[in-house]
Amino acid sequence: NLESLDLGLNELSGTIPTTLGRLTSCTLLSVLFNNFSGPLPTELGLMTLLRQLTLNENRISGPIPTEFGLLTALTYLELGTNKFSDLIP
Repeated sequence: NLESLDLGLNELSGTIPTTLGRLTSCTLLSVLFNNFSGPLPTELGLMTLLRQLTLNENRISGPIPTEFGLLTALTYLELGTNKFSDLIP
């Protein structure tokens, strides 16, 4: 069971894969400093053990999904330098 996934600084592009939501035992997810764009997948809300989520320095746009309210273990969140259009749920 994967507990940590750091994809930062890899020049990845496209949308963030919805399949990341299947990593339900993951406590750290980092995709910082890439070229991800488009909306955040609602499936990330299934990662209920997630404690750290870093999404900064991409081109992610749209609202932050209300499913992020399910991330009750989350203690560290970085969203800066993106194009979000709404408030944190």
